[in-house]
Amino acid sequence: MENTLVSICIPTYNGEKFIQEALDSVRNQTYKNIEVIISDDASKDSTMAICEQFKEKAPFPVHIYSHQPEGIGANWDHCIQRANGEFIKFLFQDDILEPNCVEEFVKLQHQTGENVFYCKRKLIDEDGADISETTYIADLQTPINLTFDDFYLFTKKDLKKLASKYSTALSHNFFGEPVACFASKKAYVSTGKHNSDLKQLVDFEYSLRLLEHYPVVITAQKLIRFRVHKQQTTYRNQLSDVKENDIINDYLIKKYFRYLDRRVIMRYYYNKYPLLSKLRGKIPF
Repeated sequence: MENTLVSICIPTYNGEKFIQEALDSVRNQTYKNIEVIISDDASKDSTMAICEQFKEKAPFPVHIYSHQPEGIGANWDHCIQRANGEFIKFLFQDDILEPNCVEEFVKLQHQTGENVFYCKRKLIDEDGADISETTYIADLQTPINLTFDDFYLFTKKDLKKLASKYSTALSHNFFGEPVACFASKKAYVSTGKHNSDLKQLVDFEYSLRLLEHYPVVITAQKLIRFRVHKQQTTYRNQLSDVKENDIINDYLIKKYFRYLDRRVIMRYYYNKYPLLSKLRGKIPF
């Protein structure tokens, strides 16, 4: 198992506030056959200085690359392109890996032979306190009634589960953030680059593209700590009223129409074309 090289990819931009905690969590990994790829979008704070200090003391290869910003997805792609590992584990500058994170993902990969994995996560606040029990997004699989004790192999057929508690919210990310993902470089390369036109849901759109060709293993283990704070991209996008739900809804209907529950499909069309709502009594729902 130790023969599998894992690239821990860290896209950065002005991350001096939390980056040291993220890097410390890499150093504390129980799995040792790793390299670190840091891709920086021309940070203007001390992010690069912190990363250079980390590189000097790290007992594993650390590669640092700087470039001009081209968008959040492009920075993720820069990491992937530079990675030498067979598998890639993303870590964002404000999040934390549990010490056994990489080890458990590698074990699960050897057990299943699959290419794409997601884990559950703890939610922490700006100070690192666990807030998992105080937020509705603590468990992303709950809204689709997906419960399991060990791990679940999610395939395209499981998109039927989107009917469970949804009205029109097809765009709910039920897989997880990129930091919750562990995937083969082969899967990333074959899926292609992230969608540069998206800002808020670029990660979920990419997960759905991965699902086209690869089953997704979701483990019940909480292997990361995802930080919720006002400086993160998601929060800033919400303040800017970035809305991309319709793009994801359209994609799901177009790409996965035959896998979706009929109720979900009808809700989608009623929402997209309000005049159809007048036919509710004539079209079985």
